Amino acid sequence: MKAFTFSEVENVFEIGRIIQALISKGHIKYYESNEAFLDALAWAIEFEREHKDTEDYYFDIDMFVQKKIREKGLM
Repeated sequence: MKAFTFSEVENVFEIGRIIQALISKGHIKYYESNEAFLDALAWAIEFEREHKDTEDYYFDIDMFVQKKIREKGLM
């Protein structure tokens, strides 16, 4: 079992917020909420690994999530 760091948990929260905003605006659609949750978990870990020392956290995480959503074909 993985123990998440504080930064990873914060990333999950922010990624979930970004996903929900995009869903609310009609920009993306997830058919299963657990798929969105699992994406948020995986992306949170990946973001922390790749952007640990970011100077503009909110911009970088937003751009990261949008890139991941495009790669997944949701946007």
